[in-house]
Amino acid sequence: MSLRPMLQGFVVAFGLCASLAAQTVARGNAPLPARPPSGPAAPEVACGPDDFTENGDLTPTPTYVGCVTNDANHYTADNSWWRAFELSDYGLTADFVVCAVNIAVASAATPGAVGQPVTVNLYTNTGCPFPGGTRTLIGTATATVPDQSVSTLVFPVSGRAPADSELVVEVHVDNGEAQMFQFLTSFNNAVQTRHNYFSSVTCSYPDPVDMESVAPGYHLILQVVGTEQDFSPTALAVNPAGNGILELGTPVVVSPTWKNGGGATIGITGTASNLTAPAGYTPTLIDPTADYGTLTAGASADCATATGNCYQIQIDGAAGTGHRDASFDEVISPVEPLAAVEPARTRVLHIGDSFSDVPSSNLFYSFVETILHKNITGGCAGGGYCPGDGTLRKQMAVFLLKALLGSCYVPPPATGIFQDVPVSDPFAPWIENLFNLGITGGCSGGPPPAATFYCPNDLVKRQQMAVFLLKTDLGSGYVPPPATGHFTDVPISSPFAPWIEDLYNRSIATGCGAGIFCPANPVTRGQMAVFVTKTFSLLMYAP
Repeated sequence: MSLRPMLQGFVVAFGLCASLAAQTVARGNAPLPARPPSGPAAPEVACGPDDFTENGDLTPTPTYVGCVTNDANHYTADNSWWRAFELSDYGLTADFVVCAVNIAVASAATPGAVGQPVTVNLYTNTGCPFPGGTRTLIGTATATVPDQSVSTLVFPVSGRAPADSELVVEVHVDNGEAQMFQFLTSFNNAVQTRHNYFSSVTCSYPDPVDMESVAPGYHLILQVVGTEQDFSPTALAVNPAGNGILELGTPVVVSPTWKNGGGATIGITGTASNLTAPAGYTPTLIDPTADYGTLTAGASADCATATGNCYQIQIDGAAGTGHRDASFDEVISPVEPLAAVEPARTRVLHIGDSFSDVPSSNLFYSFVETILHKNITGGCAGGGYCPGDGTLRKQMAVFLLKALLGSCYVPPPATGIFQDVPVSDPFAPWIENLFNLGITGGCSGGPPPAATFYCPNDLVKRQQMAVFLLKTDLGSGYVPPPATGHFTDVPISSPFAPWIEDLYNRSIATGCGAGIFCPANPVTRGQMAVFVTKTFSLLMYAP
């Protein structure tokens, strides 16, 4: 089954650089080995049927990019070619077991046809998107690749990537100059859906860098093959009978939800282990087992509802010290096909009681804890959150863009669009990015280069927030349905009325009581936490 259509098209070959110094990133058409290609290797086991790629065209070409050590023969230095895949981009909702990586080869050549050692590594990447984040190795294989050119190599390698994870594939060769080895992966300039990356210590790229900064227009040809598994986690509830937050000093139930995506009815149980907590906190695994009952094909179940037999944990320690997470590993049974051992799934559990000025009794408590866990906010000066303070327009720019694009997002440098926001202002990149996305036009003045103002220190009004939220989430071109007159203090004639009522109809805002919205009131930081969490569907406890 092909999870993404493969587009066919013409491949443009690039000319070989005329002069190459030793240990240089070279690009062009690879010199062909004297021997004919041996053909692709065969996988050791039945592989597939699922596959996905970021390439619009998978046809191998002689075009390459790599770190080479010899002008005449292009012996390969240490090279790693990288691609990262968001599994959700391909409609995958369950774990994915990789069984092969199809690599397009420009040239593989060795003296006496001894073959070139090549390693393929599989990782999952967490935190920031690749090349940032933290990579965890989930599979590796090394094989001797026969001499060949302009071919597709089926490289058997296995690893299991959890549902909704980012899968990273690395194709690596060691420095082959001493052995006169050459291995160059194939590139083209056809459309790609995400960028590819390259690293080489020899060529002064120790960490993966975007190929566009090394060789613009060169796209690594690579395809992942495997099988989507039957079982998938779909939700994670913590303290479901309470406030939904892991509280300190009390036993807390943890209830995951699993879906049976297979064709047979089956019983699922789980076991927890390796409960950890930050330094200074004491974790206790009270109940390490869970029972999800018997699931028919396509059915989902959580342990709390199905049997009442769920994991129970307790974390002891001091409250009010900022962002802290506990975690434990869960293994479910039965073992699925293609997995000799069912891998552990790490459950990350945010610990509550993070701010002294937002106790669990506070109306905004769970929402503030959510945006803290998502690293959208770190609180305010003094270690609190300041939930009653108004939200400044400059702060709002950061809230919105981090909620939309992730906590790791860094906006482009500021250029000086607004007269009252100098380039040196740390909020300037965020504000200008919001403007360039068409979400805001400022507070007065005309479009650049006319004098334009943003009013960064003004408080955001509730009516303004409705527009900001919906444009950020749905795009600058979004137009809400006409207003019908839901709130008595927001007449249909108000330009904000459609936005306010749309926000209400989406259950993001309910008003300020007694059928009114208080459109001119400032948005407090507590309210901002609610608006952001609901608009962008942020989950504190991810499946």
